[in-house]
Amino acid sequence: MSAIKLNSSGGGSITISPASTASTLTLTAPAQTGTIGLDGPAFKVYQTSITQTLSNNADTKVILNTEVFDTANCFDSTTNYRFTPNVAGYYMLAQTVVTAAVNSGGTLEILARIRKNGSTDLTWSTNLVPSTQHFNAITSSTVTYMNGTTDYVELYIYQNTNASLNVVGGIEGYTSFSGALVRAA
Repeated sequence: MSAIKLNSSGGGSITISPASTASTLTLTAPAQTGTIGLDGPAFKVYQTSITQTLSNNADTKVILNTEVFDTANCFDSTTNYRFTPNVAGYYMLAQTVVTAAVNSGGTLEILARIRKNGSTDLTWSTNLVPSTQHFNAITSSTVTYMNGTTDYVELYIYQNTNASLNVVGGIEGYTSFSGALVRAA
């Protein structure tokens, strides 16, 4: 049984070995040039502060000011809190928002959404929970096309609790936003 082994200058290797049966296997490469691999932009950010106050009946952009990673320096974590990728393609995006309840005497309506180019909601998730529940987590994810130059995405929260509400930050696992290129255009 023969095998093909490709060694890299960095010490790694790829080995292609035939099956141990008498069948014939065909490996077909796609009709395009380029490097095989996921080397496009990817990011994960979270909110450093313990709380961000959300006004009642208002859309609020979530302040995501700590980068866990930002492989292509495409996330603005100091001013606009948005991801503007520099490679056109399809991106997987995910968000988690944790809020701390206030005692409003009713039901909390909380809507978290990933918004593209300031106005288009790509995905949203909402929870209706009793105001006595201390923490509330909302998650959602989507895949979207981004043009690699002007398209950007941000995380927003709308809440209707008849009072102000706090987003809970402080650690990576609470309020966070992430994304990665899954297929170039």
